[in-house]
Amino acid sequence: MDGSLSTANGGAMRMRGCIVLDVEIGGERWSANFFVVDGLRYDVILGSEFFKQHRCVINYSEFVFRVGDVRVPIRQKGELPVVCRIKAETTVFLEPAQEVVMPARVEKKGARNCGSVGITEEKPVKAAEKDLALARALVAPGVDGRLPMRLLNTSSCRKRVKKGETIGWFIPLEPNGGINVVRLDDDVEAKNEAEAWDPIEEFREWGSCGLSEEEEADFRELISQHRAVFAKDSKDLGCTTVMKHEIDTGDARPVKEAARRIPLYLRQEVDKELDDLLEAGRISEVQSPWCSPVVCVKKKDGSLRFCCDYRKLNEVTKKDAVPLPRTDDLLESLGGAKIFSTMDMQSGYWQMAVEPSDRLKTAFGVSHRVQQYAWNVMPFGLTNAPASFSRLMNVVLGKLCWKTCLVYLDDLLVWSRTVEEHLERLQTVFRRLRAANIKLKPKKCAFLLKSVTFLGHVVSADGIATSPEKIAEIRDWPTPKNVKEVRSFLGLCGYYRQFIADFSRIAEPMLRRTRHDCPWSWDEECQAAFEALKERLQGSEVMAFPNFAEDAGEFVLDTDGSTKEGIGAVLSQVQKDGSEKVIAYGSRTLSREERNYCTTRVELLAVVFFVQKFRYYLMGREFLVRTDHSSLKWLHSLRDVEGQLARWLELLAPYRYRIEHRPGVKHQHADALSRKPRRRHQGSESCPGCAQEQIGVNALGLQKWTSEEIRESQKIDSDIRQAMELLAHGDGEITEEHLRRISPTARRIVERRRDLEVSDSEVLLCHTASRRQPQVVLPRNMLRAVLEEAHGGRSGGHVGIFKTKEKVRQSFWRPGLGREVEEHVKACLDCTKAKAGKKPIAPMEPIPSSSPFDIVMTDVIGPLPRSKKGNFYILTVQDAFSKWPDAYAIRNQKAATIARVLFERWIANHGCPRVLHSDQGRNFESGIIRKLCELLGVKKTRTSAYHPSGNGQVERFNGFLKNSLRSYLVQKGQNAWEEYLPSALMAYRSTVQASTGYTPYYMLHGQEMPLGFEPEDLRRKTDSCPLFVQEIKQNLLHAHERIREGRETVQRRQKMNYDRKVKGKAIQKGDSVLLVLSVLGDGREKQVSYQLARPSEGPGEAVRCVVPSAGSDTAAEDQGGALQQSPAGSGPDGGGRRSRDRRGNWEGQFGKNQAATW
Repeated sequence: MDGSLSTANGGAMRMRGCIVLDVEIGGERWSANFFVVDGLRYDVILGSEFFKQHRCVINYSEFVFRVGDVRVPIRQKGELPVVCRIKAETTVFLEPAQEVVMPARVEKKGARNCGSVGITEEKPVKAAEKDLALARALVAPGVDGRLPMRLLNTSSCRKRVKKGETIGWFIPLEPNGGINVVRLDDDVEAKNEAEAWDPIEEFREWGSCGLSEEEEADFRELISQHRAVFAKDSKDLGCTTVMKHEIDTGDARPVKEAARRIPLYLRQEVDKELDDLLEAGRISEVQSPWCSPVVCVKKKDGSLRFCCDYRKLNEVTKKDAVPLPRTDDLLESLGGAKIFSTMDMQSGYWQMAVEPSDRLKTAFGVSHRVQQYAWNVMPFGLTNAPASFSRLMNVVLGKLCWKTCLVYLDDLLVWSRTVEEHLERLQTVFRRLRAANIKLKPKKCAFLLKSVTFLGHVVSADGIATSPEKIAEIRDWPTPKNVKEVRSFLGLCGYYRQFIADFSRIAEPMLRRTRHDCPWSWDEECQAAFEALKERLQGSEVMAFPNFAEDAGEFVLDTDGSTKEGIGAVLSQVQKDGSEKVIAYGSRTLSREERNYCTTRVELLAVVFFVQKFRYYLMGREFLVRTDHSSLKWLHSLRDVEGQLARWLELLAPYRYRIEHRPGVKHQHADALSRKPRRRHQGSESCPGCAQEQIGVNALGLQKWTSEEIRESQKIDSDIRQAMELLAHGDGEITEEHLRRISPTARRIVERRRDLEVSDSEVLLCHTASRRQPQVVLPRNMLRAVLEEAHGGRSGGHVGIFKTKEKVRQSFWRPGLGREVEEHVKACLDCTKAKAGKKPIAPMEPIPSSSPFDIVMTDVIGPLPRSKKGNFYILTVQDAFSKWPDAYAIRNQKAATIARVLFERWIANHGCPRVLHSDQGRNFESGIIRKLCELLGVKKTRTSAYHPSGNGQVERFNGFLKNSLRSYLVQKGQNAWEEYLPSALMAYRSTVQASTGYTPYYMLHGQEMPLGFEPEDLRRKTDSCPLFVQEIKQNLLHAHERIREGRETVQRRQKMNYDRKVKGKAIQKGDSVLLVLSVLGDGREKQVSYQLARPSEGPGEAVRCVVPSAGSDTAAEDQGGALQQSPAGSGPDGGGRRSRDRRGNWEGQFGKNQAATW
């Protein structure tokens, strides 16, 4: 459709066509017809037809366009929203720490700002005059310019905001920013993508107080409305402007330390961490006279953590004594409360900014960057950081404290009597936190609980009770089993003997057990004394409540660490009379990794762990740490700290403490706690999730047994059932007669009865002193499954006997379990096939040669440097009887060349041998050599694959030949080796052989070789040829006879000496055997990596032994004599294994359910 339209100025506009489109205005949609034209300056123009059809109205007095019930603001061409003041519409009074939502109006109302999206900002004022905090919000003023404003009074006095007073600024945003508008005047929450996230799913706990369906729905609605106060992840942090952290260093000179060297492998991670912090706005580049070093610490998840060493800065910083409330006052305010909620902040320090004038003091540098960086938010490691954060929370919550909630340092507790009241209080707290732009960490929040632990006390509807943790270490002290454990416990008691009346009388039965002349026993009298002393240590004579008054005594933390055992501590407070009374005991075992720490590191671990554990008592005040390890006195002066040590020092930085050393004899109470016997897992904080009821859960990889499965298996196990029935009679009623009636396995279970325990899920457990958690008594019907999972499962890895034992014993115990593991691992077929066994040494088998040139051995040396005649190899041949050698230089080692040389130069001179022996080289095993042997009636034998000792005689001659040539060629080039072959052969032929007592020359000629340097008189002279022949004959017969007579003796001696090293078992007919895959070739093409290729295949059955010695393979067509030194019936790689030859051919068929011809 083409045509033209008339414009308002009388011109013409070409029309391309017509289209129906939907028009959306103010959320409502209408359909309209539109003409498509060229050159239009606007995307769409609504015409009068649309206005008439839908009765549209343009109200210029209000700058509003109305269509139906929809009203939208209009703006004249060229008008854009502008920055303008926000003024109070009414007079409002704010009490200290009170937050209000008050009506306000933008100064320039009308078309410019109506409906425009913008941000509210505080008006600039001096820091000293800043008493009112304006919430930074995203708003859109109404048609009349009105909008709500949220104000907080951060001062300690009442404030007034007058009508018409400027309280902030409205800053418009770009119209195409894609922002979801929040209209506070309607009190409607934003509907965006964040609504899909539900923080309730991440709460540590909620609803244990008992909620109705309606109350649970109200709680969910409350959390949904205030989900913005919860951080979705570690990067979702707020940043409050209510208060900033100040670093008061007085007139101190700037502290500057050189940057410490960062390892090369960490620099890329350091750069990424710096870039992330810069992008998040937490640090910025600066130039500062202050500079602290950085230490990099690896977190448990492998990520990097920055630790700034602010020890020097903390030394010159004036300490901020935050006024902490008295514990008894805090606990009294909880009277009558029945419902409780606890909250914690998400990286609370990073949500508080540093005063701009003090940011340069936080500067730090890294060694491989020239820039300096300073923190915009409060970093970890500053001495006054806890005090500043505590003060911030008190200001944010204001008068809500003591009435609605309690704040102690960074712990926030809300309480109430009813659920309805509790939800109202939570909403009030959420609003305060949201106004201050502080976010909570959902994983550390717990809501609507019936009891909580707060300041070392358990608070519930029943009242306030002392936390069991404070006395658990004494209450659960196990009964001593030997003199050492008795002395350890008495050392703890003796430290407080001044508070225990009649201590000597009570402890006398236990003291008697520590004397050298008293045999060990433990009776009812000792048990009564033990229980009495434990009761005294938990009583008011020894313990006291903490006192936080300004004039109260100092807290004292005594710590001790015992390598390979545990760490312990006692928190005490000095009383008015100068004595020290216990506030809490502490103890825990060392983890497997911690047991590898040195003594100093274990002692420091004790300090760090228990300072953190008792932080509620120690934070914000100076306290004393006492230890019997003198090295810790220099903790503050350590230089170049790194890694874990840097992290620990950072944790200790906010505390004000001094370290004092004292001798171990005065430190026995903490020492006893560190060495406390542990019959079972103590539930230490270092390894959460190790509770007793976590029985067998994923302990051995993917296999998992539930408590019900283990319990039922134990019930049907005859040994365990017998033991349990006998134990039901009681320890005192078990006699030897009872023990004789049960099985040996059940008897051994009963013998461990003091270590046995039945869990809440009725599973029989056994406690072992060397284990941190109890072990399940393993029933017989689960044994095979457990062993298969521990050894061959996903987490097994087919490890050896020792490692498999340790893996099983992590979770299970059973009499004879070690023997069962050993047998299972030895019988594992996969291990046998995949792991190469130790190479055996076979018994020596003598070579049965009885005359010259009967058995001939041959080999090839090379390639060598090209000789002057163009040869590269040496073919060596030697007679087994006379040791006569020969060596022929050849151009190549092809089968045809070797066959020609053997025939023309050896056989033509010495005749045909009975046996020709060689290795399994392709040139010797070729068809040409086989055909030559067939024509001449020579038997061809060969060595086993990769077993050169089967051709040992010629191999030794090769060694002599190479050494001799090497000596000749010292002064000449290596390419002259062929010139010296005759000289080397002459030397060997004229040398006496130890095995024969004659030279090879004499063995063939009946006389010694003339060498040219012997005297003329010694040379043999004869005129009669027959006499000479007769003499030579006699000499040869005599020599050969002596060799035959002496050979047996020599070979017996050699065999006896050699066989001392024999290892491996002989394989007999019917044995199961594996075939060793020595060559990566035929049959193994699919295994890409040689490193991952299994070394053997099988199993198969040995059906016959071809030769007495399986170390030698004969030709396929002649399974004759044996020339190989190897164990009878055993391959060269040991019992149950056999090699394949280089051609990939097996001596017989072999495979599953097939027999191996051996």
